[in-house]
Amino acid sequence: MDFCYNKSMGNGAVASKFKLTNKVQLNQSNLRTPIIPKRGFDDIENTTISEITTEPNTKDTDTAPENTENPLTHHPSNCNRCYRLKKKCTRTFPKCSHCERTGSQCEYVDRTKKRKKSSDNVVSSSEPDGQLIHIASADSTQTGVVAHKLISVSSLLVPDQSDNQVKNREKSKNKKIATAALASSARRAQEKDKEGVEKINYKTTQQPTISNIQEEFITMKEIKDDTLPLAFALNYFNNFGHKYPFVNKDVFLNKLRKIDFAKDSIVNLDVYLLLSIGCILYDAKTQTSHYSDYFKTKSIYSIIDVLDLSFSTYNKDSIHLLLLLSIYGLTSLNNEMVWNLIGLLNRAILKFDLFKKLDDKSVERVFWSVHNLDKEISLVVMKPSQFPKYTYIKKQDIDSTIYEEENLSLVKHYISLGKIQDSLVDAVLSHSNENLTQISRELGTWVSSFTKDISLKYVSQPNLQELIPWANIQSYYLQTVMDQVSTTKSFQFPSNFIFHSFTSLISASDKSSAAENKHNTKLAIIASGIWYAQLFDVIKLSTDTLIHFLQSDDSEICSKVKEFNEFLQQDLNLLKYIRGFRCLLRLEGYQKLSTKVNETIDVLEHLSIVLLGFDENSDNMDVLGILEGVKQNVESSL
Repeated sequence: MDFCYNKSMGNGAVASKFKLTNKVQLNQSNLRTPIIPKRGFDDIENTTISEITTEPNTKDTDTAPENTENPLTHHPSNCNRCYRLKKKCTRTFPKCSHCERTGSQCEYVDRTKKRKKSSDNVVSSSEPDGQLIHIASADSTQTGVVAHKLISVSSLLVPDQSDNQVKNREKSKNKKIATAALASSARRAQEKDKEGVEKINYKTTQQPTISNIQEEFITMKEIKDDTLPLAFALNYFNNFGHKYPFVNKDVFLNKLRKIDFAKDSIVNLDVYLLLSIGCILYDAKTQTSHYSDYFKTKSIYSIIDVLDLSFSTYNKDSIHLLLLLSIYGLTSLNNEMVWNLIGLLNRAILKFDLFKKLDDKSVERVFWSVHNLDKEISLVVMKPSQFPKYTYIKKQDIDSTIYEEENLSLVKHYISLGKIQDSLVDAVLSHSNENLTQISRELGTWVSSFTKDISLKYVSQPNLQELIPWANIQSYYLQTVMDQVSTTKSFQFPSNFIFHSFTSLISASDKSSAAENKHNTKLAIIASGIWYAQLFDVIKLSTDTLIHFLQSDDSEICSKVKEFNEFLQQDLNLLKYIRGFRCLLRLEGYQKLSTKVNETIDVLEHLSIVLLGFDENSDNMDVLGILEGVKQNVESSL
């Protein structure tokens, strides 16, 4: 006879399953009490339920149809993807029908122990979409109600398993793994100890990962202050929205409003990543620790797993996530990851010929976002850019907005700055000062135009006023770099760089907005890996300038040393001010920064004391040795 049992689908529904066999696997997780066939009243009186359940049917077993489930062809549990999406899974090897249809990778994990019901333990519970997801621990030694745990990343994929899949599955049954870790542990089995840069390098050598990014989610812990998510988002857009103009602000904010952050929620990967960037910016200015409360660095690095880094096909969502990961690397000071990601983005631009497709608005925004990121990184590391040459680009600017309140002129200013940075890198690397006059003229025009637009056009937007000190910081940094190939050198530009940096830092940490119950969304260079690289580069280049004066036996060497010593005092004051920002020390990048800042303060204080006793008539070899040590200490790590 037909054997029938009920199977819970995980969303409150119960499906009936039929098998034309009498062999029942007692350890099968989806086995439920059989449905008793209808019989006459007299038959029921003379037959027990157990007899009905175990009654053989030789006719059925002799001729099993093709769809009979077999341990070699069917897995006893749903695949990870169907389990997460609450889909009805066919559980076939090597892929179930749903994963086969969508082109997704299919992975099975044994859940036999988790599905055992008992009157004392809660197996699983689910809430409506966008809210709480609970998974109970499956430790056989525990009694009573088991504490619930959140799944950190709800969708990560790994390559298909080997031909020994069945044997490995049988071995895994003996392992005791907490239920919340079942899905993630299997995904991380082949990528153990790979995070950040190592994971990126590993993924670029693997087969393409086909995944619908919009179906991938990360769970977020509840945020009790319902104004914080919007504050995080506005911090991102006020700091990076125009510099990297690939995110539609209106679309994103509308998506954000639909999420109930007052409860544990499920969010898309781009939402999680953008909010984490904004949270770092917010914490850096307000000296709070929201990042450690609501976000996990491992979860962010796990986003790399769903990306196709071999670039088998062009995927706009995947490129957007790579850009957001790069910006996250800048704000979390993971400079090595940024360097690897910008290489991948440049490769994608060339592989898909994006520089030839700028009539497409989404491609255009991605293209210029990568351009701005590439040029500022190329300058601080002083390495040639991998971005396509401007002669290959027919459309040299952006001419239309993607949302109503976008400041198109500001977007164009950032693109113009990238072009000036590119020209300066070429001049420095070629050791040529022929074009310095032209670069200096273009830089002066850019600064005056930028500050004029901010002061006149956007006077009603106070957040944009914070960009004026930033523009001066960029101007004085570029002029400090130009000094290295110029015939004239001075400490004026480095000193102005420090001054305007200090102004921007103090303004960003102003408490007046908090007193008015407004969240701080000002520009935050304190959480910018680019600015830190520029700061240490300015100290290094200024040290080079003093070495130049000492070695050239300048007649005014004493005044030059005094001027440099005054610059050192500004540096020390700024570094000590930075040292007071300790809210982000849980991030590895800020831990390394703290160590470097302390070491730099020590060597600069020692240098300052030595220079106070400087005598132009004495041997200056000791001073030169100390200056070389300072250069090595402050070498940019980007």
